[in-house]
Amino acid sequence: MTVHAARRTLRAAEVPAQGLAVLAGVLAAAGIAVHRTGRRSGATDAEATMTLPGDGIVSRPTLVCDRVTTYAASPEEVWPWIVQLGKDRAGWYLPSPVASLVPRRRQGAWVVRPHLQRLVVGEVVPDWGPMPFTVHAVAPYRHIVYSADRGAGDDPGSSRPLALSWALVLRPAGPGTRLHLRLRMCGTARFPAAVQALGGFVDYLTIALLFAGLRQRLRAATGEDQSADQ
Repeated sequence: MTVHAARRTLRAAEVPAQGLAVLAGVLAAAGIAVHRTGRRSGATDAEATMTLPGDGIVSRPTLVCDRVTTYAASPEEVWPWIVQLGKDRAGWYLPSPVASLVPRRRQGAWVVRPHLQRLVVGEVVPDWGPMPFTVHAVAPYRHIVYSADRGAGDDPGSSRPLALSWALVLRPAGPGTRLHLRLRMCGTARFPAAVQALGGFVDYLTIALLFAGLRQRLRAATGEDQSADQ
């Protein structure tokens, strides 16, 4: 092989190598974005690091997710929709295009239900997952904190317990409301990193749908445009 032929061969080999390098970079960036979105969406640096009610329930979490949005409605207007959330209660709010794809019995309520406006500490609220939620704290118009705990004895296939807290916090934001949801879990370290990242991304999608569904309901109830809020 001549020197020129060898150089042409090397240049030809550089093309796929460069393509692979670009692909690796894109995949790495996508992985970082998925990981970040899985842990945090809509929250400022201050919100992601502030102490919220219920943080002490899971003192050493292996997963923390912060989801935040703003509504052009007061905490007094948002609270009735938050307090009635849950399976066998008002359900999970979905925006109408998505809600139309699920059975009617699984669609979240479109009205405030007076008989669901009271929660008490210790009350058990069923969930669609493997663990029911227990009401840990309630402060009307300010926050609700749920907890759940599945010990190893409750799951024969698990060697370690799984515990979580879920705080729903309302803060005034001018004439509107900043709604902050924080999930803290321990016991997830046994899952591969890819599984944890996927779980966080699913949480992001689930809460994004909830935020959008609640936005539609507030718009219908208050007559005010919520679409410009973040």
